Amino acid sequence: MFNFFKKGSNNQNKKKSKVVRELPKPYACRKVIVSKKKTKTICRTNSFYMKIATWILLLVFFGVTIYILFFSRFLAVNEVEISGLETLSKQELSENISSKMKGKIVGAFSRDNLIFFNSQSAEDDLRENYKIIRDLKISKKFPNKLMVKVHERKSMLVYCVKGECFVVDEEGKIFAKADFNQGKLGENNSIILNDESNKEIETDGFFMEPNFIQFAQDVKNQLDLNDIIVKNIFFTPILVSGDLRVETERGWKIYFNYQLGAKEGMEMLKTVLKNSITEEQLKDLEYVDVRLADKVYYKLRDNAEENSDTDAENPEIEAKTGETKKENNKKKNR
Repeated sequence: MFNFFKKGSNNQNKKKSKVVRELPKPYACRKVIVSKKKTKTICRTNSFYMKIATWILLLVFFGVTIYILFFSRFLAVNEVEISGLETLSKQELSENISSKMKGKIVGAFSRDNLIFFNSQSAEDDLRENYKIIRDLKISKKFPNKLMVKVHERKSMLVYCVKGECFVVDEEGKIFAKADFNQGKLGENNSIILNDESNKEIETDGFFMEPNFIQFAQDVKNQLDLNDIIVKNIFFTPILVSGDLRVETERGWKIYFNYQLGAKEGMEMLKTVLKNSITEEQLKDLEYVDVRLADKVYYKLRDNAEENSDTDAENPEIEAKTGETKKENNKKKNR
């Protein structure tokens, strides 16, 4: 009985072994002598060749990738998009950026490659060459585009003291020396404020009250609105006084003050010009002083007397002349 089960099991093993023998034989099999009586069959499958093929494909892939990224023109920058410009020339700025992309790095890699283009260096160079730039950001857009976002300063006025002129921005800070020959910072279109105090200033720590800058702009606008043509150079005896003096095209001057304001000063000026000063007197007019809220002074060149409007709240009252006491008060207020 036991032999029957053994035979049955042997038959099953034989069947299994037969099945195994019917499978395809491995590739490149060979017999190796282990001892005098025993040999061992070693078969080398095709996995070895698969590994070789895989490595070759990987090398080809990395080679092509490196070529495309670093040596081909696929990532060569061919477009520069600039936004935020107000006074700067887009073409000039684009040419400046393009000049940074000429040549090669270590004689192999093109500088115009998007990967190798040095954005930080280009930003620093643009800030140095164009002082009007307050903020600048150059970003890269795959595969071949640069996006440049510019934030310009606003040249509000040119401040001159002791023969030197500086450009002041909207924050009241000096950011460059004025160059009227080139005029790149809008010097020739800005108000020129000449400080007659000849006080020494430090450009790094200089600060002008933005409200005073706006006041100077308002004075210019009010004069233009009322067709009073003035020279582009304004004067101040000293900056902290808040006084602003302008000279008309006909040679007479107007004295304003920041505390009173441009609009109020202009209303007082119009009243005096309309009610107290004739067209003939304008030829001899030296100045009109509208720095005080309740008085307006004016002086004629051929007359030593100073005149004042005694009631600025009622602009229809004509100015009175020859009052020595008011002349002395005028000098004190100066």
